[in-house]
Amino acid sequence: MERFKAWLGEGLILVPTVLLLGLLLYSLAFRYGSLGNIAELLPAETDAFFIVNREDYKASGEPIRSEFMSEFLGTPLDELTWLGRDLGVAWVDGSVVEFLETTVQGEAEDFFAGLVEGGELTPSILDKDIQCFKLEALCMQSQGRWFIFSSSEEALAAVAAAGPSLESTAKYQNVRSRLKQAASAFVYIDLTANIPEMGVQLRALGINEPLLLQSLLEIFPAWGASITMEPGAWFAESFLAVDKKKIRGAYFHPNKKYEQKFLPWTQNFAWEWGTTDLAAQIVRMEEIFTELGTAQQVIFGSSLDRQLRTHLGGADLTQVLTLLDKETYFGFTSWEDFLFILELEEGERAQAEALLANTGWPHSFTEDALIIAAREDLLTATLDKKNGLKEDRDLADISVLLPGSDEFWILNGAFFPEEHILMQRLSTLKSILSTRKAFDDGIFTRTSLLP
Repeated sequence: MERFKAWLGEGLILVPTVLLLGLLLYSLAFRYGSLGNIAELLPAETDAFFIVNREDYKASGEPIRSEFMSEFLGTPLDELTWLGRDLGVAWVDGSVVEFLETTVQGEAEDFFAGLVEGGELTPSILDKDIQCFKLEALCMQSQGRWFIFSSSEEALAAVAAAGPSLESTAKYQNVRSRLKQAASAFVYIDLTANIPEMGVQLRALGINEPLLLQSLLEIFPAWGASITMEPGAWFAESFLAVDKKKIRGAYFHPNKKYEQKFLPWTQNFAWEWGTTDLAAQIVRMEEIFTELGTAQQVIFGSSLDRQLRTHLGGADLTQVLTLLDKETYFGFTSWEDFLFILELEEGERAQAEALLANTGWPHSFTEDALIIAAREDLLTATLDKKNGLKEDRDLADISVLLPGSDEFWILNGAFFPEEHILMQRLSTLKSILSTRKAFDDGIFTRTSLLP
């Protein structure tokens, strides 16, 4: 009994000690695995921002070359002994604001003092509370462990001003709360604030639907992504928010899962896309645009009609929808190099033949699918894979992300010329794979940026 009492007494001391130690270790792991929170410093109206763990970025092989990730005011980042782990960039009122984390405040202050003494920086006062330095219209200030600088005094003042922060907004929290906190980088974009810029980027990619884009962004107001960087590869989770108040109800929650039935028959294209029950998605989008108003409904409807006239000889949307309620695959590099596979049920072949009558595309029917290709040789190669006469496509690189998804797409950089905007921005990232799950209040994706 005495031994039991002694054991019990030791246990009463040991258990809370172990719990306290576990809590401490968890807190340390969470802090050191998490990025600095610059959203609490940014104004509520911030257009976008990203923050990155510099150590993880270097360990991953530095696949994207950028002066921001290599130097500061002409000094290599590795030589700045006061520089912390995290770097951030935000867009405030259309101006760029950059954040540098400091670990040794005194050394950072000495660094800037040396630039002032050397005449490279000229001190000035932005207002009575904020001291800044000007270097070719570059203004800087310090907040806590962050040094913040911008070419716009107004943007810097907005960051320093007391008022609602981006972190306090429901739009931001809806996105941030869906994604893991411990990551190598985080990106947030207020999509409604970036319509003009996104229009420019899409037109550079050959997509010219500005009115449709504006209508879509009334539904999808914000997007964010947590990125994990590993040697040779990056992985991301992202969430595209849906404004349920605008659409009066749920967005879309599919009843069927994408089963990847046709992927082994395919080959690499510049862009690939696979999904299921596309008809239900189109019908739901029609309903949403009808709820938004006549103009949006007309824009969406006219865009669909234009595509049908161009590629299916003016087919009626109602006819097409009856065939799009199962699995679909589309691989595209150009209109001289594409592959389309559509799952069909018994009895649907005649209707599909009627739609193809005016197109002239080479095609073939199997027992459960329609295959359309740009060329006869591509159609034959697809059938050979399907019938086991040719080796199936190697899916080892992408199969890990496919289970449980509603949709996937792949962008293959090997097909784009060096001068293309994608290769200028992502020159060392050869392939991007993304899988999607749709929910009532948003779209969650898993993405692999493969070397």
